[in-house]
Amino acid sequence: MIESIAVISMVASIFIQALHVFYAAGYGKYARKIFSNSTNTFGINDPYISIAIPIKNEDPEILERTLMSCALIEWDKEKLEVLVISDDPESARPGIQRVVDRVSSLSGLDVRVIYRDSPLDGRIGALNLASKVARGDAILFLDVDTKPSPGLVRRAVELINSGCDAVVFRWKGYYYYNTRLAKALSTAMEFIVGSLYRGRAGHGFRIIPLGSGTMYKKEIIARAGYWDNNIIQDDYWMGIKLSRVGANVCYCDDEYVEVLVTSTYRAFKIQQMRWSFGAVQAVRRGLAHIIRSSISFAQKVELALYGLQYTPTIAIAFSIYSYPILLTLHSGRDPLLEVLLIFLLWIAVSIAYIAVYIAMISKRQGLSVLEALKRLGASSAVTASLAPHIAINQLGALVIDKYLYPITPKGARELTTSGITRAEAPEILAISVLLLGIAISILRGYVLSLLWLSILLLPFIYTVALIIYNNTIYDRKPQKL
Repeated sequence: MIESIAVISMVASIFIQALHVFYAAGYGKYARKIFSNSTNTFGINDPYISIAIPIKNEDPEILERTLMSCALIEWDKEKLEVLVISDDPESARPGIQRVVDRVSSLSGLDVRVIYRDSPLDGRIGALNLASKVARGDAILFLDVDTKPSPGLVRRAVELINSGCDAVVFRWKGYYYYNTRLAKALSTAMEFIVGSLYRGRAGHGFRIIPLGSGTMYKKEIIARAGYWDNNIIQDDYWMGIKLSRVGANVCYCDDEYVEVLVTSTYRAFKIQQMRWSFGAVQAVRRGLAHIIRSSISFAQKVELALYGLQYTPTIAIAFSIYSYPILLTLHSGRDPLLEVLLIFLLWIAVSIAYIAVYIAMISKRQGLSVLEALKRLGASSAVTASLAPHIAINQLGALVIDKYLYPITPKGARELTTSGITRAEAPEILAISVLLLGIAISILRGYVLSLLWLSILLLPFIYTVALIIYNNTIYDRKPQKL
């Protein structure tokens, strides 16, 4: 029994890491699309472009920075509009309007604010409203914390004229507070985008739109049927619907959007809990769409697998709590000796993952091996500490549809709470049971169990230290945006 728990956990970890290594293998296969006007979707003249930014309870400073970035886009301002769809209460509207008026005055950018007095369907409702009222032939969707590169619109139009129905752009991370975690997550984003987007594109898999930094032809959104209510992971869901109608979604690695990464563990936790629930929910509700789509069988399997890639975390979370407890009841030699080959395979795949990560990050960010390792260690630690939370949310997504989640705090709002709270109960419990298992392993001479449990424990220790000692780990001075 106890050996089976260890095997299932290690196989789950092997699957997640091996999948990302496989995706990363497509990195070098990616080929930059050359502009061709064979389809000439928009005709001879430059098309009118809309940029849609849904907001709710956001820091006005972040909105202003995003609008100023939009003003730097290399496109005729007579053919460019920005729509800010606000679900904010009336008390926040004067501050929003001041920002919009100031940016419009300084830059000449055409910015319209649409205040939704009855913000039905939340973000989904805002996206659908923008899709219907936008004057543009194509719509670029941005989150309030996103900075597009100046050449992004020009490149998107080239690709749409070449036959793309939507274009997804590379994400680059930036941060508000200069924390160890923020640096690590910005680097992790480079690896995730390099493998899950550039790598998957190189393999020929279906590209999933990103919620921020994707430009759509306006008509393809209508043909897909717009976004649907009560869907948490709206970008993945739209990817499923676009596959259903045979849309050609392209990935572009040579232009980018800068996306604000979280600077604190608690903000990162909120973000990942939402994602873990939403991805499984989208697969459950969208499986019929995937099956009926016209894409190849391999693409159908991979499209579903993409949303379920972290589901094996459920097994890892279960083993964290159950293995140490069962170890107290175990007699005989070290249980991991019975599954030594699986243990060695887990070590080998983990080493391969680290090597691929360092190679890609060195190429994309120019970091030294030591710095890349440090950042990988930090991002891996906090991600591993989220295993119990991810497991709970993914299990919930299998049986329920509605999920009430707080908005991920951004900017100055990330540091509104500090210290250990009840929200960290799963992490504290994990530390307790893992320490119990380690003590038993030491007393009974279980070397392999001691090694494995110590590896499982270290991420939780690191994460709790991040939370407790934030005054020494965080530079509370905001970075220049």
